[in-house]
Amino acid sequence: MNTKIFVTLFAVLLTAGPASFAGDNEVPFNGWFEEVGEPIPIEPSDYPYLQEVIDQYGPPSSHPLTSPRLLKAEGNSTVGGKSTIEEAVIIYFFPLPDYSRFVLLYYIDATITVANGDEIWVRTSGIMYYPNALYVDQGTIVGGTGRFENAEGEYRATQFTPGIGVYEGYIKY
Repeated sequence: MNTKIFVTLFAVLLTAGPASFAGDNEVPFNGWFEEVGEPIPIEPSDYPYLQEVIDQYGPPSSHPLTSPRLLKAEGNSTVGGKSTIEEAVIIYFFPLPDYSRFVLLYYIDATITVANGDEIWVRTSGIMYYPNALYVDQGTIVGGTGRFENAEGEYRATQFTPGIGVYEGYIKY
C-alpha cells in the first residue's frame, strides 16, 4: 500500500515538470494602499533608479511640488497580505503659463514589505493631471527578498485622491 502511494506521488511530481520548482509562479498582484505620516526629504542619489532618471532627464526644477521625498503607506496585497510601502519619489513639474493646469511626471523607487517580512522591489513612473488630481502609475517589479528574490512583473496603480489608491497586475516568482 505504501509503495503505491509513493509511486503515485512520484508520478504526479514527475508530470508536474521542472517548472514547478523553478520559481515560475505567476499570480495576480492586486491591492490597495493609503499613505501615512509626513513626507521625508531625501537625496535622490541614494536611490539608483532615481539617479538613473536624473542622469537621463536632468534634476527636477526647484518648485515646492518637486522636492525629492520618501513617502510611507500601508495597505494589503493578494501576494502578501498586510503590507507597508516606502516610496522614494522625484517629480517633474510642467505648468501652463497661467498655472491654471499642470502635469506632474513622477518616478518612484519603492519597497513593499509584506506581512512575513519579504520585500518586493518596484520601479514606477507616473503622471498626474491637475486640476482633476488623477494619478496613473505604470510599475515594474524588479526583484525582492525571500520568496520574491527573482520576482518580476508589472502593475498599474490609480489614485483617485492623493495618497489613496489601488493597483492591479501580475507578479512572477
